[in-house]
Amino acid sequence: MAKKGLLIAATVVLMAPHLSIAGGSSEVVSVKSLSLYNETEFVLVVAPRPNEYGYEDPYMSGCHVFTVLGAFENPQERLTKEGHLAALALLAKAKRDDVPVHLGWMGTGFVKVNDDEPCVVRSRGLRILTGSDGEKHIVSYHS
Repeated sequence: MAKKGLLIAATVVLMAPHLSIAGGSSEVVSVKSLSLYNETEFVLVVAPRPNEYGYEDPYMSGCHVFTVLGAFENPQERLTKEGHLAALALLAKAKRDDVPVHLGWMGTGFVKVNDDEPCVVRSRGLRILTGSDGEKHIVSYHS
């Protein structure tokens, strides 16, 4: 019984950074470019950074460069234009200051543009969430 408890505890410790947002995940990325095309449309290019946990994100895993084609198209209670703009501002600051940022998804956060380019996705809105680690996570929604 003690071995089982230790295994569960070790699993929780190793996965904790990725469980900080329920129903989704985030990865630490470097912002390579952010282009804004009007108030809410954007193209974001990031480089996912290696993690020490062995976690493979279903969207970013295997991508040296990950491109998000996005716009604010999905207004709902938890996803507002103001929140979307705040997330874009945080991405712009990360690019300007050359600091990594947490980029992730919730639910169906990203949708591939086509199967031949798995590292190019669409987003219909962004939001900032604070994870259990106290860090700000920029989270994409699609559905």
